Amino acid sequence: MANPDLVVYNGRVYPQLSTESRVEAISITDGRVTKTGSSLDLLKLKSASVDSLDLHGSTALPGLADSHIHLLGPSRKFKGCLRKPLQQN
Repeated sequence: MANPDLVVYNGRVYPQLSTESRVEAISITDGRVTKTGSSLDLLKLKSASVDSLDLHGSTALPGLADSHIHLLGPSRKFKGCLRKPLQQN
């Protein structure tokens, strides 16, 4: 197995939201989770060219994209458009 691009360790990582499984660490290669396990085991994969991220006990949800938006900014672009009454047929 090739060296991962990133090792994320020392955290509460939920690699699959559909299950309640939790691991301490994951390795990521080409944007995909390639291995899960303990911090000790996955840090063994780390070489000088591999980045690492210590979560310091924080929770990580790989693959979860935060898609919330702020409506105030875009609404300024259409200033006045939403104040007009809707025409009914």
